[in-house]
Amino acid sequence: MKERIFRRGAHGGHEPAENDQLAPQSKFKPEPRAVADEVNSSAIIIPCPTCKEPLYVKELENNLHVCPKCGAHLRLNARQRLTYTVDEASFVEWDTDVRPTDPLGFAIGNDGYATKLSASQKKTTETEAMITGRGTINGTPAAIAIADFTFMGATMGSVYGEKIARAAERATRERLALITFNASGGARMQEGLFSLMQMAKTTAAVARLGDAGLPHIAVLTDPCYGGVTASYATVADVMLAEPGARIGFAGKTLIEQNMRQKLPDDVQTADFQLKHGMIDEVVHRRDLRQVLGALLALYGTPRMLIAPPLDEATLPGARAAEPVLSAAHA
Repeated sequence: MKERIFRRGAHGGHEPAENDQLAPQSKFKPEPRAVADEVNSSAIIIPCPTCKEPLYVKELENNLHVCPKCGAHLRLNARQRLTYTVDEASFVEWDTDVRPTDPLGFAIGNDGYATKLSASQKKTTETEAMITGRGTINGTPAAIAIADFTFMGATMGSVYGEKIARAAERATRERLALITFNASGGARMQEGLFSLMQMAKTTAAVARLGDAGLPHIAVLTDPCYGGVTASYATVADVMLAEPGARIGFAGKTLIEQNMRQKLPDDVQTADFQLKHGMIDEVVHRRDLRQVLGALLALYGTPRMLIAPPLDEATLPGARAAEPVLSAAHA
């Protein structure tokens, strides 16, 4: 498909460029910058992006990518999240054959969407920013969906939304809880209206899951913005967040410019959202697996009319999950 390049016309509109040389770079395209919390695989020591203390990469991996000095939670890709969350060898991935396309032939300058997709797929070895499947946590099965921020900022396009919707529908059929790990920069602009339609589609699929009496547990990680926050990610029975996660719809600077007033420094942090009732609990990464396992066991399935007695020996995360359940049902 031929790339469609546009330049600004004389009357403020857009018209096709004669050639690539006439197409200016968009003023909205951000300047390239290094991501501080992406761990260099060849490095031995890296600085913490928050406190700047030098950290051994091996020590960081053993500590679940949490800085032992200041407690900052560094970002995880989808496969790392799986390793730290689900039982070993229990995850079976779904919909690996669903791949993104370039429906609009979108391009800015010489930078086409197809090229960006190919580069992200090569960099991350994933086909899309969302992976879904079935796994167990402390022996309890669940449908799991994980956003990978290293793939185009985990922006939600048509395939991202389709995989979420399919996961929710499959969880409904198989009577499974749905756990989503959410991180995103918002809707994927290269797909235009196709990406915006995913907000309604994913929300409807999760709503049908709830109508079937099955829980959706959402974990918000850093950063979680835009259409993801405004759709399925916040339609959940229990909403958890990692410490330090930034959560919102529009960015803080944009809100300040529109409201013409200064917002609190911590306005879009996990702690701020907890204080104002948007989420149920902020959970440290070392406790997250046990809390999720306890929640799955406590929710049980709709067929369980009376829950079995809680055995703290077999559910070590039950005590940590108590405030979460109290907040969720308050």
